[in-house]
Amino acid sequence: MAEDLGGSSALAALDGRVLTFVISIRSAVATRVLWGAMVLGDTPSMAALVVLAGALLLAWGKRTYAALVAGSVAVAWGIEALAKAVVHRARPPMATALIQVPSSFSFPSGHALISLVFFGMLAFLAVLSVRRRLLKGAMVAASAVAVATVGFSRIYLGVHWMTDVLASWALGAAWLSVSMGAYLMWDRFGRPLPDSRPWGKAGTRRIVTVVLVLVAVAVVVIAAQFDPLLAKAISSGADNILRR
Repeated sequence: MAEDLGGSSALAALDGRVLTFVISIRSAVATRVLWGAMVLGDTPSMAALVVLAGALLLAWGKRTYAALVAGSVAVAWGIEALAKAVVHRARPPMATALIQVPSSFSFPSGHALISLVFFGMLAFLAVLSVRRRLLKGAMVAASAVAVATVGFSRIYLGVHWMTDVLASWALGAAWLSVSMGAYLMWDRFGRPLPDSRPWGKAGTRRIVTVVLVLVAVAVVVIAAQFDPLLAKAISSGADNILRR
């Protein structure tokens, strides 16, 4: 993808058509929902979620899992910075954006890349450790929805091209595969990795886990709904609809 992003390429033309289509389906409700997804994928939010996930995993005595989540996301941030520096792709025109266009390069999308690595790793750990099939399936499905929504929000809000997001997912999936594969290989052939001692009783840990997850969701939702830039974004979306 990075090699085929020139102005006359088929991919670049497809990027333009997709952006035009997305602009045509903008609405106040969709803008509000996808604004929340964007806030979820922001660097401060993702950093806070990594810390929260690490703390909860430590509380359950899963020190190795906590290190795996933190390490995989940290390296993903480095991969994102390196890819942006190498490709140097400009973002979509400012006139198409519903929010302030970031000053960084467009390719790849950090939101899409980091959210895939983080939520993908959580889904992987759920498959390994959660016994109830329904709960395991729900966690994997929720992770997939979060990744898809964060990625689409970047196109919808007009700050990334479609190929930025697709390339980010491909890059994130590649690194996630390496991380998961390395862990599984070490777990099978390497020396056992000792875990920490769980905190408190199992019932207390379950309650604390549920409460902290709900609080994290509420904070993201409230931050998204009351952000002063949201009103401008919704207004801009309405203006675009009226101009059509």
